[in-house]
Amino acid sequence: QMSGGIQNLSQAGGGEIRVRLKPENLGEIYLRVKTEGNQVGLQIRASNEKAKEIIESSLDHLKESLSAHHLSLGHVDVS
Repeated sequence: QMSGGIQNLSQAGGGEIRVRLKPENLGEIYLRVKTEGNQVGLQIRASNEKAKEIIESSLDHLKESLSAHHLSLGHVDVS
């Protein structure tokens, strides 16, 4: 789900989205996307530590998903 939103924002040159996670105890994430050519940079702010850990463990899957759309993941800042 997140990779689809990132792909849409990257086609627009970047942008920001806020996602409410389920289950609700994971809180929400704030995602800022910046693109240069086919390079996608991300700044991700998680509202709690568990959500941050899940995002960090999912970055390889995100790279693969973006690669399928001819995009590559550049700098990622997760906090």
